[in-house]
Amino acid sequence: MKYTTRVRDKFFKDILKVSLLNPKKLFSFRPHPYVELNDYIQVFLDINNIKKLPKNIKVQRQGSIQDEILTSDKVITWYSSTALDAYLLKKNVVVYDPVSVPNYMKIGFLRYFPV
Repeated sequence: MKYTTRVRDKFFKDILKVSLLNPKKLFSFRPHPYVELNDYIQVFLDINNIKKLPKNIKVQRQGSIQDEILTSDKVITWYSSTALDAYLLKKNVVVYDPVSVPNYMKIGFLRYFPV
């Protein structure tokens, strides 16, 4: 749990920075199905010490993950099978890995994607 919290916090901070540098690009988050969207948004706001999401950041879970990937320019993920979905749909995939992954969490096929 400590690992995922560290990665999540860093990811949220980095995405905010990148989104502010690229205001014309849409950054769409699609949390795991078991994560409450409002809780996810609130954590993002709290970690970044902001009151509302920038206009170019969306948190949603509409349609299939494959439809979301197909409309994306690039997919950024951290240790998720979404990387494989995006690869099979011929999309650019980046595995976000700012903190060393514990051995028990490593997923073999992800080593073939840029980090």
